[in-house]
Amino acid sequence: MAYRIQMKSFTVTTETDKEALTILLRVLGLNMSSFTSYMGMSDEDIILTNNDGVQTVAIWAINYLKDLLNIELIHLGYQAKDIKAQGLFVNYDDIVSSINQSVTEGAVVGSPPITINKESIITETGAINAQYLVRTVDILNEFIQ
Repeated sequence: MAYRIQMKSFTVTTETDKEALTILLRVLGLNMSSFTSYMGMSDEDIILTNNDGVQTVAIWAINYLKDLLNIELIHLGYQAKDIKAQGLFVNYDDIVSSINQSVTEGAVVGSPPITINKESIITETGAINAQYLVRTVDILNEFIQ
C-alpha cells in the first residue's frame, strides 16, 4: 500500500490518494458531487492533473476530510462511553475479526482500507451518531468480498 492517513481515531491505507479520498467521502456520507457542491468547487479543483496527465488529490481536500472524520469519530467515542453504548461497535468488531481471520488464512491479501482506533476514541460525552460506523462496516465488507 502506498498511501496512508494516520489520525487519532482512524487509519486509512490505500494504494492511491484518490482511493483514500473515496473512502473518506463514503464514511462521511458524501460523494464527489456533494463535496464539490458543498465546497463551491469543481472536480478539477480537487482532482489535480499535472502536465504529464498524472492525477492527484489536492492536499487541502484530504486534510479537510480527514480532520472532519477524526472529529466526528472522536465525538462518537465520547457519546458511546457516556451512555455506556460500546455495543454500538459490535458490527465493526465482527467484520474486523472476520478480516483478520481471512488474512491469516490467506483468503484476503492486503490491509483493510480503513481502521477505527476504538481505544483512542471511546472516552467521555455526547449524542450518538452511528452513521460513520455503518459506512465503515460497509467499506470493510466490500474489502473482504
